[in-house]
Amino acid sequence: MRKLHSQLPAMEDVPLALVENFMKSGLTYDEISSELRERFPDRRGLSSRTVRRYCKTNNLTHMTSRELQDLVEQAITEVGSLYGRKLMTGYLFSKGYRVSQPRVASALWEVAPEAYEGRRNDLLERSNPVPYHACHFGHKIHMDQNEKLSLFGVTSVIARDGYSGKIVAFGIMPVKNCIAIYDLVFRKAVIENGLWHQVRVDHGREFYLVLRIQDHLRTNRGPRSIASYVQSPSTENLTIERIWPEVNSRVNYPIKRLLLAMAESGTINMESDMHKFCVSFVSCQVAHVGIKRFVESWNYHAIPGKGIPEALSRQNNYISAIDAADIPSVEEAIDLYESEGGSLQRYSYFGLDPLSQRPDLVLRRDEMMKRANPSFSDIFTNIIAGDGMYFENIILFCISVTNHLSSLF
Repeated sequence: MRKLHSQLPAMEDVPLALVENFMKSGLTYDEISSELRERFPDRRGLSSRTVRRYCKTNNLTHMTSRELQDLVEQAITEVGSLYGRKLMTGYLFSKGYRVSQPRVASALWEVAPEAYEGRRNDLLERSNPVPYHACHFGHKIHMDQNEKLSLFGVTSVIARDGYSGKIVAFGIMPVKNCIAIYDLVFRKAVIENGLWHQVRVDHGREFYLVLRIQDHLRTNRGPRSIASYVQSPSTENLTIERIWPEVNSRVNYPIKRLLLAMAESGTINMESDMHKFCVSFVSCQVAHVGIKRFVESWNYHAIPGKGIPEALSRQNNYISAIDAADIPSVEEAIDLYESEGGSLQRYSYFGLDPLSQRPDLVLRRDEMMKRANPSFSDIFTNIIAGDGMYFENIILFCISVTNHLSSLF
C-alpha cells in the first residue's frame, strides 16, 4: 500500500484504499466528499477542498490510461469485442467505473485495434424509419421474442420501455410459452417498476396471457384515453426489434456457431430427445449470462439524442403505481384466463429429460455438473473469447451423466 505523507487531521482515519477506489471509479472531489460524509457522519472537515488536498498529498489520481486499458481488456473477455465505446462505457458504469466515452474509445483502439476498425466500417443502418413517440417512462412497454437459437431449445424474450429505452426485464426459456413469458418477463417488470399504460407486442399467441392480465390490471389504473395494449406486425414494433441485432451478434450467434459445429460433426444428435434436452438445458443458462451482461451495458450506455436509459427511467417517471399483492400470481393469472374460456399450454418441452420424475436425481445431476465444470459465467466468457471448449465439455458431461443416472432406475 502507498505510504502516507503528512495527513490532514480530519481524514487521518479515513482508509487510503477507500479514497483511492473512489478516485479510480471516476468520482469527482465533490462526490467523494459526499460519500465520506455519508460514511463518517460524525466527522467534520470532509469538504471537497480537503479531499483534493488529501489526494494530492498521497499522490492519488484518477484511472491512468494503462489502468483503463487493462480494465477494458478484462471487460472484452467478459462481453466480447463487438461492444463499441457506448456499450462498453455502459458496461463499465454498471460495474462502478465512470469513464468518458472518448477515453473508452481510445482504450478500445489500443487494446483491440482490429475490432475497433471493424466496428467503424460497419454500415448497418440502425435508425428507426417510423415516427415514434412515448411521453414518459411507464407510457409504453414493448415485448418481443427471439428464436435465433430455437433449433437448440433457447428462446429469449425482452421487455423494453418505449420512452427511456431501458430493458426492464428479460427471460430465457426452451420454447416460447405464454405462462413463462408472463412470469419471467411481464410480471417481473410490473412488480419491480409499476404498471405501464400500454403493452405493445406482435400478433403471436405467446403474448395472449400477458395482454389479458394487462387489460385486467388497467381496469382501474392509468389513463382511459390510452388503449391497454396494441398488437401490430413485428416489423412495426421497431422499438424492441432494434435490440435484437445487438443481442444476436454479442450473444446468440457465438453460441449458435458452436452448436451448429457440434451438430454437424455428430458430437450432439439433435434427433435424440435426451440430447435435445441437455443442449437446451445448458444453452439456456449460458445465454442467460450473455443477455444479462448485455442488459447491464445497454441500460447504462448513452443513446444518441436521448440519454442513458437508466437515468431517463428515473427523470421522467409517471408509471402507474400498483401493489405487488394486486398483481396476479402465475396460478391466479391462469385461472382468470381459463375461467373466460381460454386455453393455455402449461408446459413447453424441448426434448425429454429422463430424470424428470426423479427430483433426487435431478439434484444429483446439478451438483455433479457444478463440481466438474466451470461456472456458466466462465463458460460464456470462454465462448466469446473464441474458444468454446468449456461449452462443448459441459454439454457432453450433461449428456453422459443424464444417461448414467437414468440407468439407475
